[in-house]
Amino acid sequence: MPESLEDASLHTYVPYYLLPYGKALTIVEPDVLIGRMVEVTPSFPLVNQTPWT
Repeated sequence: MPESLEDASLHTYVPYYLLPYGKALTIVEPDVLIGRMVEVTPSFPLVNQTPWT
């Protein structure tokens, strides 16, 4: 059974849309989104990060 458009965007677009807000947001549900945020966070480039810090 194919995923709905909502489910697909929850796994792909929404985490990357929310990441720039950092700690300004607290995500309490759904658990699927929280898990996906944890998965994509290490791949998100940090702004103003220099190699020597």
